[in-house]
Amino acid sequence: MHVFTSYHYYWCILITPKVPITQFCIALREVLSHLTTQYNVFIGDFNLNWLDETDKVPLYNLFITEHNYGQLVSLYTTDNKTAIDHIYTNLPESQIQLHLLETFISDHKSIYALINCFNTGR
Repeated sequence: MHVFTSYHYYWCILITPKVPITQFCIALREVLSHLTTQYNVFIGDFNLNWLDETDKVPLYNLFITEHNYGQLVSLYTTDNKTAIDHIYTNLPESQIQLHLLETFISDHKSIYALINCFNTGR
């Protein structure tokens, strides 16, 4: 028997290059401070290369240092060998799996997550 364990919010995000990352972090910090769900997933094009140690600092500080989220994407997500498409979550690692697919219609790969929302009672 499967029992639903909790509610989850899924947030899809696109940050245009015109928006400074500091401005985005201020807005997202406000969202994070008002979340009422136990688990959340933020997925999208953050236009910030996670593979560049300097670029990733603002989002690393916001999600990982301040809110104990994990960032699942550690591979190239574009044909330009950047990882600008991210998935941040506070779900336990055992409940979520990242997948990348070639789209052939964009320079971005398709990213998606399989999420186990059920407790098997084990």
